[in-house]
Amino acid sequence: MYHAAVHGEQAYLFRHAVLRDAAYQLQLPTDRARLHAVALAAIEAVSGGRPPALPPLEESFGRRWATHPTDPLAAALAAHARLAAGAPGGSAAELREALRLYARRAAHHAEAHGGAGEAERHWRALADLLDGVGRGDALRRAAVDAFRAGRSREAEALFREALAAFEAAGHRRLEGVALGNLAILLRNTGRTAQAQEAYERALEIHRGVGNRASEGIVLGNLGALHQHSGRLDRAGELLAAALEVHREVGNRQAEGAVMGSQAGVLRLLGKPGPAEEAALESLRLLRAVGDRRSVGAGIAALAVLYRETGREERAEEAFGEALAMLREAGERRAEGVLLSDLAGLLADAGRLPEAFEAQERATGIAREVGDRAAEGMGLSNLGNLLAGSGRGEEAERRYAEALRIHREVGDLRYEGITLGNLAVLRAGPAARRRRNGCSGRRSSGTAASATAASRESPSASSRSSSPRRAAETGRPRPGRRGRRSCPGWATRGRCGGCPGG
Repeated sequence: MYHAAVHGEQAYLFRHAVLRDAAYQLQLPTDRARLHAVALAAIEAVSGGRPPALPPLEESFGRRWATHPTDPLAAALAAHARLAAGAPGGSAAELREALRLYARRAAHHAEAHGGAGEAERHWRALADLLDGVGRGDALRRAAVDAFRAGRSREAEALFREALAAFEAAGHRRLEGVALGNLAILLRNTGRTAQAQEAYERALEIHRGVGNRASEGIVLGNLGALHQHSGRLDRAGELLAAALEVHREVGNRQAEGAVMGSQAGVLRLLGKPGPAEEAALESLRLLRAVGDRRSVGAGIAALAVLYRETGREERAEEAFGEALAMLREAGERRAEGVLLSDLAGLLADAGRLPEAFEAQERATGIAREVGDRAAEGMGLSNLGNLLAGSGRGEEAERRYAEALRIHREVGDLRYEGITLGNLAVLRAGPAARRRRNGCSGRRSSGTAASATAASRESPSASSRSSSPRRAAETGRPRPGRRGRRSCPGWATRGRCGGCPGG
């Protein structure tokens, strides 16, 4: 049945998909191909014509993407171009070019509109149509989107395949880019030493080939790694150097991301005022360039600051807004980080069932995406909640699981915090009341073992939304009416970059 108000491929409606497929298969292959060619031409005609040819993929890194009216239909146009092969009188070469063009535009459109999983699929399809360096860059971009969608294992395999293609072709510039991408994945899966080595190799390559834009991105991400490891002075130096490069080359999006990381360092140094100013400026820059994914992360960083300065209502609103944006963008990893921060806010408000649910979801996402460090922190946080609810045996099991992971990934700060919380749990309720100065409020885990570990690796990391001083001394955070909040709650205030850089 035909409906005049319905457009495109939805114009003809069938009662069942099997009937539709049967009608399609009854057409001769050459007739089907001809009809797909007609559909391709008709859609292009009513959508502003075919977009201009694009430069080779490997020459497009860092360039702004120019949109076209056909972009929302690019995936369908790519399918028509593929299925039109063999149409009578058609040009096979022209159809192959159209297929490459629309597969690439479909991937860019999906990235711009939050479909990391869909974008990955289109980049993989494009890789099958290319060879050499172009194929390598399509694989690298697919890896970036696989990582954003939370599929770390698949992303790592794609990054390494892309690296092999760049090395075989001697393309040093993209080899450096892919190494920087891989380094972020390594850092987020707990392999800090390997991540630092990959960053430093990437930095050496970028400087060798004079790629200032990518040099700035790696400096920022290396700064975030030092922030995560608690080396805040070195982190500040690297972030300042990155900011200088981004301003020099006019990369406003990266400038906004680095300012967000600087806000995280200031927060961890116990400077909430300057941290908030930097976070707001970061958000202004990111909104100006229209990067919704990064805007979501920026709002999340502000939510953490609001929580730490006692503005709980504003914090919860900001958490909700950021979660909606990150879910829309398919950012599973960032969603998990934010849920863990939200769990801390809910626990502070005494909403323990909601806090436990949010933290369990956060820990599950960390496990799903292969973020071992975040999984360990999540387990420790669950232990805190269970202990605060009087479920000591369950809490001890979660602490034991968390300690195994902290030691596996070398996270000495959270190992110390978890040991402290475990010690207080074993000491009994009276010790917890003495520690908290209140009736049974959960301790921040600042026993001697925690302090010792923090001194060895003072990891006031970007994974924690608690100030370093609170972690090491057990003092209440400002604006909290004396309530003590565990430093193991939050994970990151800012990721410091994404592999798409």
